[in-house]
This record gives sequence, C-alpha cells and structure tokens, in this order.
Amino acid sequence: MEIDAVYHEAALPEWRGNPLIEALPAKQDFAQVLPKLSNFPPYDEEERKLPAYLREDFVLRLNLLRLPFPEYKDCFRFVQKGLFESYSTKNPFSPTTNHYLHYHILGETAVAPCSGLFEPNAAAMTIVGVSGVGKSKMLTQIFKYFPQVVFHQYYQGKALPLRQLVWVRVDCPPNSTIKGLCYAILDQIDLALEEPRTAPQSTLDALLVQIEHRIRSVFLGTLVVDELQHIDIAKSGGAEAVISFLLNLINRSGVPVILCGNPDMLKWIRRKFRLARRAEAGGYVEMGPVNPSVWPALINAMWPLQWTNVETPITEELSEKLYNLSAGIPDIAIRVYKTAQELVIGTGDEQITVSVLEESFSRCCVLTIEELGELNRLRDTIPDISTRHLIDADCTANEVGKPRARTSQSIKTDIKETIIPGDLTRPQHPEFADRIRALKTSVNLGGQIESPYLVRSAAEASDALAALKRSGVLMADPSKTLAW
Repeated sequence: MEIDAVYHEAALPEWRGNPLIEALPAKQDFAQVLPKLSNFPPYDEEERKLPAYLREDFVLRLNLLRLPFPEYKDCFRFVQKGLFESYSTKNPFSPTTNHYLHYHILGETAVAPCSGLFEPNAAAMTIVGVSGVGKSKMLTQIFKYFPQVVFHQYYQGKALPLRQLVWVRVDCPPNSTIKGLCYAILDQIDLALEEPRTAPQSTLDALLVQIEHRIRSVFLGTLVVDELQHIDIAKSGGAEAVISFLLNLINRSGVPVILCGNPDMLKWIRRKFRLARRAEAGGYVEMGPVNPSVWPALINAMWPLQWTNVETPITEELSEKLYNLSAGIPDIAIRVYKTAQELVIGTGDEQITVSVLEESFSRCCVLTIEELGELNRLRDTIPDISTRHLIDADCTANEVGKPRARTSQSIKTDIKETIIPGDLTRPQHPEFADRIRALKTSVNLGGQIESPYLVRSAAEASDALAALKRSGVLMADPSKTLAW
C-alpha cells in the first residue's frame, strides 16, 4: 500500500535532511510500539447466543490472534536499526547516491562524486526457529508498523519525485534455486509497486545485475527472505554459490537482508565464517517453544476468545494439558483450542474439558504428533532461548491495551520421561521423575534440605549407620519395610 510521505526530523544530526529516513515512523519507546505489534480479534459475549452453525465460523478469529512475545522487541529494534543505517548512505540529494543509482560497478568511474564513493552500510539479520513458533507472524506484525511504499513529491521546498520501497518480503519457493529466488524477488517488487511484471534475464549473471539495478532504483530499505531452508543447495551449484549470491546481494545493493527459516538453514550458513559473520551482524533472533514463564500471557489472551454457549473458565489443569499437548508451540496451541471449540459447539454439552483437548489434539495434529513428543522430551535438556529477554507475563496483555483475566499460579510441565536402562543421567523410575526435575531446576536447593549437616553429624557420631537409621534416611531392610 502506497502512502504520501510525512516527514519527522531524525534524532541523529547526521541523518537530518535525508528524506528517506525522515519519511519513516519516528522512533518511539517500545511501550508505545507494543500495541502495534499485537492483534486481538474482536469479541462480544453476545456472540455466544448465536446459532451453532454461525458460532463455528467465529472460532476462526483465533487464527488472527497475535501476542508480542519476548523476541518481538529485539527483532523490531534490529529491523528499525537496519532501515536507518541502510538509508543513512542513500540521501537522494547526494551526488554519492546518484553515482550509486547509475553505476553498476561502483569503483569504475572516471570522476568520483564530490561527496565520495558509495559505501554500503548494510548487514544481514538472521531469524531461526522450528516451525510453528511464530517467526513469519512476528515479521508480518513488525512490518505492518512500517509503510511499504512511500511517495515523495517535495521535501523542504525541493522537488523529489520518487517512490521509496521500504521493505519487500519474499517466501523462498520449495526446492528453489538461486534463479527461482531471483524471480521471486523481482515479482514481489513489482507486486508491491503495482507495476507490470518485469521480464527476467535469461542467464544468472545478467539476472543478478538486473536484481541489483531494480533494488537500487526503488530505494529498497530491506529485503526479507523467508523459508530460506527451501533453497536446494545441490541444484543451486552448492553452498558456496548460495553464499556468494547472498554476500553479493548485501554488498553490491547496500540493502540489509533478513534471513528467516528453520534450523536446517544454519547447516550451510555456518559452513563459511564470512557468511556466518555477516548473517549475524545485523542481529540474531532464535525462537523456540513458549517458556512456561511466558505461557500464562498466551493463555490469558487466547482462552477468553470462546464461542461456546457455556463459558469454561481456565484452570491450571486445562492450561497444563494444552501446554503439554502443544509442546509450548503457539500455532499448535491455538489450533488445538480452536478445534476443541469446533468439536463441542452444537452438541448437548459445550464444556471444554481435558478429554476434549486430548480428542482435539488427536484430530488436528495427526502428522506432527511424533515431532511434538520429541520436543517435549528435549525440553528439559535444551536451554530455552525465549527466556533471554522476557516480557513480564502478567503485564503483557495490559501493555497492549487488552486486559485479560490473570492467574498467579505457575504453569507446571508434566513431561513424560523416557526410561533408558543404563543411562544414569535420566530418572530410572517415573514415579520419582517430577521430584528429581524439581530439584534440578530449583533456585533455592539449600532451602529444601531439612538437615543440611546430617551426613557430617553422622560421620562424627560413634556409630554413623545407627545415626542415619535414627534420622530416617537409611533403610536397612527395604524388603521388610516396604512389604505390603
């Protein structure tokens, strides 16, 4: 969507007088930005009284729910900083920028512009996470904050007839090659500007030059390449060819590139230090399943969106069950909750119970059940990245202007342990697993020990075994003591 430029004086003195920067939204405190990064679907209690066949459709609103998770803040700041830095070297009134627009090989010019040769100030940013954690939805919400196309006419009394393409997002086609990605970039630029489709060049070298010219001519601010794991490395000439393409795109166009995908893409990004270094220079965000500390914020935003004819209040049991079924993945949690409502609406009993959630899960997660089980098993052994910068779970919904019912109870994780005989790093008895996990994750282990000096006292006694027996921590004859 195109808007007319509205200018805001840049905060940094060196950025002032640059219409490309001053046409962007003025920088604000994140508390002011937060409501724009979220979306709460409309809801009215009266909708519960509608016929069942209508309420089934209202449940689809759950798909529109967007809650700003902790990673949103970092990602937003990285995107905003990248745009400012990218445009800082492209003032359209500068001779350097005119040189940048018209010379493909920047160093090859008989006379250098009086303001100096163009020096790109752009870096890549990487967003990684398993499917369903909300990477793409996060990017969608963040880029809604920025206009996509800005039309300039006059700036400070000077004519400035240009269109500024602030961002463009490309979904990497499945099993695509570098050529396929180039075609997608050209198509998305044309689509954003509502222009006729650009006829792509036939050879890859010519296509790369065409991409660079197109990016420069529209003053592109940032390029988002989503689902990067879809690149077929073999068909693209190997990892080195893909790496060279991405580096050239950043260096020659001077445009920051956001690389987004699942962990598979890291396998080839990490092959070359020069790409790995550049891929994290503009920021690195890793998204995982929702941490238990953040889970209440999602539940408090999602659960009130209920279109059954009788209200089912949220309980700790229901919250635990949904967390464990979804493995903390927001997309799965919303899908299970939505399907649960669809199951009971129109029946004689529209209460949502644990059994309803389990039945919903069995129906809507047939293909992902094994992967979700694996995530649950690994949850205790892999550090959760989402706890790095937590937005307080009890105030998140209030901050975005939608107060919800709160619970002060903590969310427990009832994880089924896998028993592997001989592996002493795992609990060998399921009945002790919860207590062992509580000890492992305790922040005050000493406070849970009733007699911290018990062993030392027994060692100093004349009969250590007798002292331990008297304390009740030594069982001399378990077969007799534990006999039924």
